[in-house]
Amino acid sequence: MERIRIYLNYVSWVIFRLLRRKVRNYTLYRDALKGKKGLEIGGPSSLFKKGNIIPVYPIIDSLDGFGFPMPVKWGGTTLKGGETFIYSNSKKPGHQFIGDSVNLGEVRSNSYDFILAAHVLEHIANPFRALKDWRRVLKDGGALLLAIPNKDLMFDHKRPVTSLDHLIDDFSKNIGEDDLSHLPEILELTDISLDSYVPSAEFLKERGECNYEHRNLHHHVFDANLMVEVITYFRMQILSVDTAPPHHIVILARK
Repeated sequence: MERIRIYLNYVSWVIFRLLRRKVRNYTLYRDALKGKKGLEIGGPSSLFKKGNIIPVYPIIDSLDGFGFPMPVKWGGTTLKGGETFIYSNSKKPGHQFIGDSVNLGEVRSNSYDFILAAHVLEHIANPFRALKDWRRVLKDGGALLLAIPNKDLMFDHKRPVTSLDHLIDDFSKNIGEDDLSHLPEILELTDISLDSYVPSAEFLKERGECNYEHRNLHHHVFDANLMVEVITYFRMQILSVDTAPPHHIVILARK
């Protein structure tokens, strides 16, 4: 039954895209970002392009990027700093920062109107450390737009949702991005038949053991309720929580 439900959800996604549908509350995203300057963590993402479910690239003023240099061996691409962040063929490239998303370092505080991050947070071992720094670079009143995977509709469907207390504890212990404490659970409960990038359990183990190089593991498992708790913890106002096929949970919040 689980596989049938996931299959039907992918069928609904195909229909959703053919009809060029947007997320239910897209007007809120548009109004929060239109004509403004932003920073995207881990982008560019196809989700934000014209014709996709959250097409904000066409309506923003400018966008810089902050990315981790993942090796080509694990599916990465070469990153070059400077004015090289190409997110739209019709707009001037933004500045590409290179580094670890838990520490934006050289990015000035209160310097951006919005931050985008699509399917990034689950790959971070210490997401509260990252969110604290992302909040730092947002202007007062700035918007945070996150997309995370709906675990029930993908290869994480057997894994339990992480608790807020667990995330707080990882933050208080200053857990590093080299942490592999979740690897045993990942190896046991990941449904690799639903992950097109993982051909075997052996590959998942090999890749997982060198995760610091490429950051592919889903350290934590989120759902909409947990994300509401997380955003509230960081004293941000939730403007919208949406779902969209095939497996997206989308959150818009304001600092």
